[in-house]
Amino acid sequence: LMTRSHKFPQSWGGFGGGREPGDESLTATAVRELREESGLSLSPESLTFVLETPYDFGEGKVHFFEAMIPSDAAFTLNEQEIAEIRWMSLSEALSVPVFPATDACLKRFLA
Repeated sequence: LMTRSHKFPQSWGGFGGGREPGDESLTATAVRELREESGLSLSPESLTFVLETPYDFGEGKVHFFEAMIPSDAAFTLNEQEIAEIRWMSLSEALSVPVFPATDACLKRFLA
C-alpha cells in the first residue's frame, strides 16, 4: 500500500511520521501514525520490522515495518496529510517515483 502526501506529492512512500517525545517505542509510533493517517488500528504485535535506513531529509533514521492489511480494508484518510493511497504490486511500486529510503525498503522484498 503506497501513499502520496500533500507535503511531498512528487514521491510515493508509506504511512509514517515522527516519534512523540518521551518513551514512545518505534512500533507504537508506527501504529499511531497508521491510525492517524489512515484510520486503521493495528496492534504493535502485528508489525514486523523490515529495515532501518538513513532519513531522506537530514539526520536521523527511517524505520520500516510490514503488516498484513486486507485489500478490502476501509480507510478513513487524514486528507490534510494524505493526498492519495494506492495498492501496488512490488514491480509497480519500484517503477513510480519514491523516496530513497522507500526504495531501499522495497528492494528488500526482491529476494
